[in-house]
This record gives sequence, C-alpha cells and structure tokens, in this order.
Amino acid sequence: MFNLAQLKIEKRSDNSNPSSFVGIRRNHNTGELVFRLPLGFDAFPEDDFNEIKSLFFKMYRTFKKFEKDNYENQKKDIQDEKPSAKDNTKSSANGYRFTDKEENDVVLYSKIAVIEKIIEIYDDLVINSVERHVSRSELIDFSKIDKYLHRAVYLSNHTVFIDEMNLPKNTIKLESSNLIELYCFILAEIMHELEQDIDSHVKEISNKFKELYLSNDQSIFNEKTFETTINVLKEQLDDINKNTAYKDDDYWMIYEAIETFLYGELDMSCTNEDGIFWGINNFYQVWEDMCNTWAFKEEGFNILYADTNIKINGNQVSNKKIGGHSLYCKEDFDVPFFIDFNKNKRWIRPDIVRLINDSLNDYNRTVHEVILHRYEKQSTIDFRIIKKPNGVDRLFTYLITELKKNKNGARVTSDNYFYSYSIKNFEQIKNEIKQRGRKLCIIIDWKYHDELFFKSSSDKLKKDITKQLCYEFTMSESLNNYKIETQFVIPNFEKNTDNIGDRIENASLFSGLKLNGIVVFKANFYMMQKAYLNHDE
Repeated sequence: MFNLAQLKIEKRSDNSNPSSFVGIRRNHNTGELVFRLPLGFDAFPEDDFNEIKSLFFKMYRTFKKFEKDNYENQKKDIQDEKPSAKDNTKSSANGYRFTDKEENDVVLYSKIAVIEKIIEIYDDLVINSVERHVSRSELIDFSKIDKYLHRAVYLSNHTVFIDEMNLPKNTIKLESSNLIELYCFILAEIMHELEQDIDSHVKEISNKFKELYLSNDQSIFNEKTFETTINVLKEQLDDINKNTAYKDDDYWMIYEAIETFLYGELDMSCTNEDGIFWGINNFYQVWEDMCNTWAFKEEGFNILYADTNIKINGNQVSNKKIGGHSLYCKEDFDVPFFIDFNKNKRWIRPDIVRLINDSLNDYNRTVHEVILHRYEKQSTIDFRIIKKPNGVDRLFTYLITELKKNKNGARVTSDNYFYSYSIKNFEQIKNEIKQRGRKLCIIIDWKYHDELFFKSSSDKLKKDITKQLCYEFTMSESLNNYKIETQFVIPNFEKNTDNIGDRIENASLFSGLKLNGIVVFKANFYMMQKAYLNHDE
C-alpha cells in the first residue's frame, strides 16, 4: 500500500497546467506521487494528513460511484434514439472511456488494485469459512454401503440395517484461520476509511488480530504508524505462508489480495502516456452529477427542470425525452428552452431551473430571525446577522453581500457583527428585501471553473454569458409573472462548515456578468459530495 503521507498535493494555483484532471499520477521529473486536487481547493490544508486521507477516500468513493452509474446508464439506454454523451462508455484494461457533451475524450482510471482486490474478495467470500469436515450423518450413500457392512445389524429376514455413516457434511467453522484474521483486519481498516458498514463478525476477527499483534494506536492509515503496521502485517503474512501445509484455491485468492495490498503501490500497468493511473479527465462531469444530486436531495429546492439522468434512491430522475436527451421536467411544465429556426426548434438545455415562491410575510419574518443584537444609536446601528437552520439561504447570502457592499466605514467582523452601520443604508436594504418577496425563478449552470475565470474577459466566458441570456429570455416568455435570476455555481473548498456557499461580490467580477445581473456562487464542495455519496439514504 502506498503511503498517503508521501503524496505531494498539487493545487491549481501552484501549476499553470490547465488540464481538468483530478486524481493521482506520477511526476515524470521527480518520480513523486502527485495528488491533483479539484478546482477551488486553493485553501486546502496540504500539510494536514487527516484532510488528505479523508479527501483521498472520498474521491475514491466518488469515482467508483461515477463509474458504476454511467456504466449502468450505458446498459439501460443502449437502444436510445440518440444516446447521451456518457452512454458511450467503453471498458478497457486501464479504466473506462466515454465522450462528453462537448465531444472530449474522458478517461476514468478507477482501478487501485491494492484496495480493489481486498474489497472484491469480501463481496465473494463468506468470512465464516465453510469447510468440509467428516461428521456423522443420517443420510445413506448406497455407493459406499460395502464399507459399512461390518457395522451392520443383520435381521432374521435377511435385511441389513445400518444406523449411521461417517460422511462429509458442510458445517460452519466460527474460528477463523490466521490468514482470515489478517485479511479481516485489512478489510476493516479500509472499510472504516471508506465509511462503509461491515459485518460484525469481521469486526470481531479484526479486533482479535489487533489484540494479538498490534498496539492500540497502530493503524494502516495512521500517519505515524503506517510503516510499523505494514511491517508487522508483512511478517505475519510470511509466517502464515511458511506454516500453512495445505493451500487450496481459496487460500491463494486471499493470500494474493493481501500480498498485493502490502507490497503493491498503484498499478503501473494501468497508466497512460501522461503517467495517470487513478483519476478522471474533464472532472466537470463528476461535478455536475454531484450538484444535481444535491439539488434533488435538498428539501424545498423545488426543481422545475433539470438536464440530468442521475439516480436518486435507485431511480432515474429523468421523466422526459426532448431532442433525444433524457431530462427531468416538473409535471405540466411546458419546456420553453428552444429557438425557432426555419420552422424547426433548436433546443437549448440549462443545467437546472428552480422556483421560489416565498411570500412577503415569509421574507419579513425571516429578516427578523437573522438580524439579532440590535443596538440603535442616533444615526447608526450595531447588529449581527446569523443563519437560522430553517432560514432562507438566498436571503442570508443576499443580506451579507448587500450589507458589506454598502457598509460606508462601518466595522464588520468575520462572524458577521456589524458596528456603527448607517441606519439609512440599513433600512434601504431591508426595503429592497421586501421587493424580492415576489415569485422568483433561478436558472443555474454548474460550472467547473475557478474564481479567477469570472474576473477577466475570455471568449469562453462571453459564450457562457450569451447562453445564459438565451435561457433567461426563453424563460421570461414562459413565466412573465416571475422575476428571473441566473447563476453560475463553481466548486469551493470549505473546512468543517455546513454553509452551502457564498456569492462572489459583483465588484470583482467581469463587467459582462455585472451588466447582465448574473450571479457567481461558490458552492461547498464537501456538502455536494456528501449528498452524492449518500444519495440512497
């Protein structure tokens, strides 16, 4: 097993390489294992071993889920009139390949043999090893009757009576072998890091092994004890192999999996010309699936339309097909996202559209809930903004943004205390909030870019703005009694917080975004990932 403590962290701010690859590869020049992080992870604590370990195992689960979901989509939609990009999935020796919506080749290198082999055996193996033992049986095997005639009782009518025979019978042996104990310990360590449930008997066997050979603080995935723990496990595997007389196929299956784990690194036969052996190019597809899953799980999100075919609780959310693409539409929603050209409809597809029907009373009530500790002076006010668990996220974000933008010399702390704030400005912002109480439609595009992308002009950004304005225009024709807001949502690393994210202040954005009222929102990557990994709960 490779030592996670020796992974070199690569952030996008540290490297000019524009590739959207996320995962682990070997640096051609130094030979180091490099863990390339997603966009938005500039604040990731690269010296925090536990954070690195947690991210690695979460990304491992994320890639496995993405691979599994898209492989199943391929099988289900193989007869589609126009299969979606991710249906074109091909398995190869070094992972999965498919073509994305923009015809880019996406390669998923998902096979980490040192982990895969251990888990695959658990799927196939009954830990309570079923072994064949000779025991007494009431069944009679007539093909072996001649071997039991000396035990028979001969009756007066020449009948031969045999009471019982010693025949092989399947029994459960609850005492595990040394090899099984070693295997269970490794398995339990991996499953703990993957946050997966494991059989209670496996835990018992694992604990038994640890009591015999390791100290309480020793663990495979502990920064300080990795080397010593691996060495102990290697010694035990060597002793087991020397002292085991009979080695059947099951023995070698388990032995080879353990040996691969203890002595292997990453499977170098699975690399491509760039040295990649675990990860995914064009990570934006994973980011889109994470975001869409979060949106469908978020209570009260009220989705009107979504260009996705993800699964929630085992069921695909798509319920309609337009232009050969599977997507979700709320009942009775007449999809307006098309442009008439020569009497033909050319469909355009925003990522997701949500409706907000907050009443004016709800907004006034929520304003009073989030503004606390008021202390009014002659012309200024001191107060604090807090986020209630049942508060409106959009209101909280809007309040913070507007209050900071118009602070005019007021002092603001990191925990949202405002001191000596102008009462005039304060009341003006409250009145603006009241005007936002009418129905609102938000058109969202999940964007896999960093913050800097939206602060300067580029042809790609201008194209994205034009597409967003097309979505907004066609939507306004359909829902003319709604206020329409458009958003770009990008990934952002936030540590130990339940905050879904924050808007980027307009002052720092490209003028075209500000001019057209497009909001750029930095979403908490871990909250999106948590929803994605726990989507069936």
